[in-house]
Amino acid sequence: MKPESANPITRTLERIYTPVLKWCLKWRKTTIGINIAALTVGIIMMTRLGSEFMPPLDEGSLLFMPVTLPDVSNSEAKRLLQVQDKIISTVPEVSHVLGKAGRANTATDNSPHQHD
Repeated sequence: MKPESANPITRTLERIYTPVLKWCLKWRKTTIGINIAALTVGIIMMTRLGSEFMPPLDEGSLLFMPVTLPDVSNSEAKRLLQVQDKIISTVPEVSHVLGKAGRANTATDNSPHQHD
């Protein structure tokens, strides 16, 4: 096996690392101070992470797609839809509710039928 000093990558990294290491050992208090300052800045940034990087979500609308049994009657589907709309409209943040029974097999349907 070749010695580590024969590897050009190792020699290059040692040429970079050695002066940095010598400086850090000579200026120990300065090095510790820089690291404590960086840690403090990191902790402050971490405490503000949720507000800075996560904007408030205002999605506007919600699509609720309940599923009934295939043999439900039209009158029962209508009754279920009215009950669901009434329950959903009791939530204070809801401004209006639009219910739809059944499913259209068109490209404009917001809940198209999925083929398995």
